[in-house]
Amino acid sequence: MCSSLPSLTPSSRSNDVLPTRDNDLCSSLSDALLSTTTPSSLIVREVGELSEIFQWKGEVPKRLPDWDEKEKEHVGEELSDVLLYLVRLPDICSVDLGKTVLRKM
Repeated sequence: MCSSLPSLTPSSRSNDVLPTRDNDLCSSLSDALLSTTTPSSLIVREVGELSEIFQWKGEVPKRLPDWDEKEKEHVGEELSDVLLYLVRLPDICSVDLGKTVLRKM
């Protein structure tokens, strides 16, 4: 399944949607955490939107067998939103996420 994921390098589209290091919406990370328009707070909002999809479904089996394609597409869209913001945060925080992940493995 993961083979269909595009490269996770910044693209021109993601830079249009998300602030770059030189064009951040906030001057400090604490501002970013409190703002409603920064990647860190947007992640929280997007995770909330994703969790709302599952909130009233009760027990949900793997692969969502009883869900229609529209519901699965909605889940994919929210997962994509979370991933896009998550991929930008290490750059904003000047963290080498690749090295950090390898250290933890």
